[in-house]
Amino acid sequence: MIMNFKIHLVRSFVLVVMAIPCYSGSIYSQEKDFDRESLKVRDTIVLRSKAKLYGTVESESVEDGRKIVVFRPRDGGVLKIDVAKMVYQGKIRKIDEIDRNYNQYIETIKDDPASHWELYEWCGDQPQGRVRFKDQRQFHLERISELDPNDSAAKRKLGFDFIKEQNRWVPEKLYQKTLGYEKRGTGWSPVLQREIDKGFDEIEAIKGQRKSAFRIWKKELAKGRLNPTVLKEELFKICDPLGVVIVFEAAREEPRPAVRALYVEAIGRVPTRVALNALCVFAVEEDVVGTREAALAFLSQEHYNAGAAVSVLATYLASKSNAYVNRAAFGIGELGDQSATLALAAALVTSHLVKPGGQSGRINAGVGSDGNVNGLNMGGDQKPVIKSFSNKQVVDALRKVSDQNFGYNAEQWKDWYIKTHTHHDIQVRR
Repeated sequence: MIMNFKIHLVRSFVLVVMAIPCYSGSIYSQEKDFDRESLKVRDTIVLRSKAKLYGTVESESVEDGRKIVVFRPRDGGVLKIDVAKMVYQGKIRKIDEIDRNYNQYIETIKDDPASHWELYEWCGDQPQGRVRFKDQRQFHLERISELDPNDSAAKRKLGFDFIKEQNRWVPEKLYQKTLGYEKRGTGWSPVLQREIDKGFDEIEAIKGQRKSAFRIWKKELAKGRLNPTVLKEELFKICDPLGVVIVFEAAREEPRPAVRALYVEAIGRVPTRVALNALCVFAVEEDVVGTREAALAFLSQEHYNAGAAVSVLATYLASKSNAYVNRAAFGIGELGDQSATLALAAALVTSHLVKPGGQSGRINAGVGSDGNVNGLNMGGDQKPVIKSFSNKQVVDALRKVSDQNFGYNAEQWKDWYIKTHTHHDIQVRR
């Protein structure tokens, strides 16, 4: 409901660095009291033009089958209104007992902050009061702020912030704008965040396109109708920096070695850290030797950082799978980076759960199978035991990256590394 309040707001804002103006005007600054009559709730008619009339419904009747309302506007005069032709949705809002109670209260209310607060709260407590008395509640807050400029609760409800450094209240919207923020939902966010979110939305949209294209590609692969060269080219288009994760996840679940090899080739063309991490996984966890070697060959390309690849491979040196330990060591040796020397030295001899008479178990790369014990594919019903392994691939990797040969003596490898490298940022693992 919009009331015809006699409210005069005088606000002057001068944007100067470190000097934001305060709310300087006041309501009814030239009057001792406020216009009580204009605050009263009236019968309301919304015309088809969406204009609103406030006043009193004098009578309602039916003439020649048409509903006619005689309405006396608040500003004077009398109107005879054909409801069907002139009233929006044919609805007339007539005041009820709650409205009449408010009208009585406003007649006798004291013009002081406490009384306005009391009526403000009363309005909010009524059924749909926050909507019904929206304009009246706004007026009472403004009147409180005028009568008591230090009432912080009223100021904040009116949308003001207190700037401690300047000892003044300023409109929150203006203040946040000068700080580079904008209103988003119920809070404030940096204007730049809108552009950031827009960028993320665009990325997610592109990812969706890649997923859709990849589903179509797999269907064509299954049908076998496309030329292998065409299939590869289409896969390479999908496997870009935003599509590499999609291809990697598919490769982890792909049972056909030839298709996995194709996926590795597609990922190896992408010069991102995500692709590097994926290739490291294939270099260790892939069962087919040729595909593991292909992943290592891709990691040695100029668009990948050897040190970053070695740091990922080094995490496998503490694996529960002895096979993974040696594969990771082989990869580190091929890349020739010394940064994993201490981790290699600690993995010269490792202990693993194994089936009696068999090799150490290996992690099943997230694919469940029968006989899975503590994440290791042990197979059979025999009870696993712990066995120590001297890892030849680890020794070979240390020789390749250092041109030294201390065999399986971990302490000598550690001492050599410490003596030949700068000491800061080195954590000795003993």
